[in-house]
Amino acid sequence: LLKLHFQSFIGPQVVSIASGDSFDLLSALKDPQIQLIYQHKNIDNDAEAGLHFSLKPEYLVKSNKIREFFLFNDGVVVFWGLDQRSQILRLLRKYINNPYDSKLVEEEIESMSFLITNEDETCIKNDRFLINIQKHETEFNSSKSILERYAFSHGMATSVKIAIWESQLSERAEILAITTKALSEGYIPWKRKEVLKLIGYFSDLRHSINLNCDLLSTDFYWENEHLENFYDQAIKHFMVRKRMRLLNNRLDYCEDLVKLIDGMLAHRHASTLEWMIIILIVIEVIFDILHFFENSFYEKLLKRIDSSDRYDK
Repeated sequence: LLKLHFQSFIGPQVVSIASGDSFDLLSALKDPQIQLIYQHKNIDNDAEAGLHFSLKPEYLVKSNKIREFFLFNDGVVVFWGLDQRSQILRLLRKYINNPYDSKLVEEEIESMSFLITNEDETCIKNDRFLINIQKHETEFNSSKSILERYAFSHGMATSVKIAIWESQLSERAEILAITTKALSEGYIPWKRKEVLKLIGYFSDLRHSINLNCDLLSTDFYWENEHLENFYDQAIKHFMVRKRMRLLNNRLDYCEDLVKLIDGMLAHRHASTLEWMIIILIVIEVIFDILHFFENSFYEKLLKRIDSSDRYDK
C-alpha cells in the first residue's frame, strides 16, 4: 500500500535509456510494427535532431495522457508516461549501432516524474518536470508542447549519455589504479601492445565525447530560441556542463598516465637495444682479439718450424 501511495505521489515518469552508440533513425522510422501502434513527427526537417513517436489515438486509454517517446541519433530513447519500454526497446534493437552491454544500460537508466498542470509555467521544479498545457491550442499534442518536452528530453538524453561515458572511463581507470601501484613498487606490468590499445581507447572516447556526439550540439536552438530556456534548465538540473568538464579532466589524466608509461616502455626498449648492441660489440672485440692471438700463435709456430729446419740442414 505504501509503495502504491509513493508511486501515485511521484506521478508518471520520464525515463531516459542509452542503448548504444547510435540509432539508424530512418530505418526505425520505417519499421512496420512501430508504424502500426505509433505515429511520428520529425523534430526538424531532416530528422537529424531526433524523432517523436506517440501512441495513435485508438490505442490511448485516456486521451488526455502523455504517452510518447523521443528517439535520438546518439542511441538514446526518452520515454514519457510509457510502460511498454521493454517492448519498444526490443523493436529498436535491430537499429542500434554498437549496442551497449545490457548490465551497463540498466545501471545508467535515468528517470524523473512529470506533472501536467495549468498553474505553474513549464519548468523543472522540485526534481519534477512541470508541463503547462493551458497555453497550447491542442493541449499536449500541439507542436509547441511537443518541442518543449523535446528540449527537456534532449538535456536528459545528454545526461544519460554522459553517465555511460563516465562508467566506461571508470572501468578503464580501475586498470590504471593497479598500474600506478605497480609503478610505486618499481615495475611496469604492461606490454607495449596493451599500452597502445589503451591510448587508442582513450583517444576514441575523447573523439566520441567532443566531436562525434550530436546530443552536445545546440545548433537546433539557434533557430528555436524559445526552446533554449527549457534545454538549459535540463542541462543545469543534470549538471551536464560540470560533468563534461570533469570527464575531460579525467580523460586528460588517464591519457597523460598512459603516455608516461608508453614513454617508459619505449625508453626501456631503447635501453635494451643499446645493451644488445654493446654486448654484440664486446663479442666482436673478443673474437677479434682471439683471432689476433690465433694468427700470432701460428706465425710464431711457423717461424720456429722454419728455424728448426735450417738448423738441421
